[in-house]
Amino acid sequence: MNYIFVFLGEFGYELLNWQGVIRKFSKTIDRKKNKIICCTRKGLEPFYEFADKYIDISELSYFKNSVANMYWAHNPDINCFKRHKEVIEEKLPWELFSKKDIAYQKMMKKQIVKYVTDKLNIGLIGKVFKYNIKFIFSSDYQTINGLNFGTNNLSSPKIYSDLDINNNEFIKTLPTYKNIKEIEAKLGFSLNEKYILYQTGARQIVTRSKNTINEHEILDKISKEYNIKVVLLNFDTGRNLDSKSEFKSNDFTTFNCNSFDEQSVLIANANACIFLTEGDFRSHNYIPPFMGKNVFSIAHKSVFELNTTPIDYWNKNIFKFGGQIIPITYEDMSNAEEYKKILKQIETQL
Repeated sequence: MNYIFVFLGEFGYELLNWQGVIRKFSKTIDRKKNKIICCTRKGLEPFYEFADKYIDISELSYFKNSVANMYWAHNPDINCFKRHKEVIEEKLPWELFSKKDIAYQKMMKKQIVKYVTDKLNIGLIGKVFKYNIKFIFSSDYQTINGLNFGTNNLSSPKIYSDLDINNNEFIKTLPTYKNIKEIEAKLGFSLNEKYILYQTGARQIVTRSKNTINEHEILDKISKEYNIKVVLLNFDTGRNLDSKSEFKSNDFTTFNCNSFDEQSVLIANANACIFLTEGDFRSHNYIPPFMGKNVFSIAHKSVFELNTTPIDYWNKNIFKFGGQIIPITYEDMSNAEEYKKILKQIETQL
């Protein structure tokens, strides 16, 4: 059997559940007789080290234009995204879900199936595939060999404090070092030199917290404390309405990328990772701990009060590779005593 796993949704759900479930599933089958193919956005091969083949679907038009939401990918019409959230969060009848969106998802899956089977050379002969295959899309809840994939249409996805740890197997993620020379050329200095890496995260359509933080204030304040290089990571997947990291500064080194390949190297070699987040606790905060690195996560108090930030739970049950999420409340940076404590924490990494 060729098991073809396709992830359509938000990066956080992919990290904290999807890839972990497939990894555990890979231990339940005979790998000599069965193959695992993983399809998702570009650069994420390190999270699928167990896969027999990895296929990048980033540039497929239906996928790229879709709007990620939990385990789903929606019609680019934002009303489809909103309708889906209403059905899920308010427990409305599934029949109220947009017909327009259902049609879009069918076309997207059709495009993905054709692209993947052509890549694998297992296309149709008449109406039958050349080989025995099974597609598992993240948007379609399935139980295989006792493991649950995706989520039920009307139940909440479980990646927060109710994440089923026993349904997953997580390992330390290693950086991709194939582009070191190119990265150093873009940086203008060697990765052996000390630097602090900053990344932020904001998303236009998901703002559970309306409070903002002053990024330039944080950068200026912390950079004055240490004689060390500063790298600002601008990150954009290129997918419609995904979270982005966007700094506008002429005072520090800015690095633009759109793939985990370069991002992973910058994180792995940084002396300290300081990640900012607005609107919600964004998924870029999960990456350093998966790589065995601490991340200082700065957010408004209202973000840490959301039920989407069970940081202690994640640190205890998932991030067991030497790195942790260290929360820093934005308001504490204006308190002299609390700010001293924050600086001491950062100094331990330098």
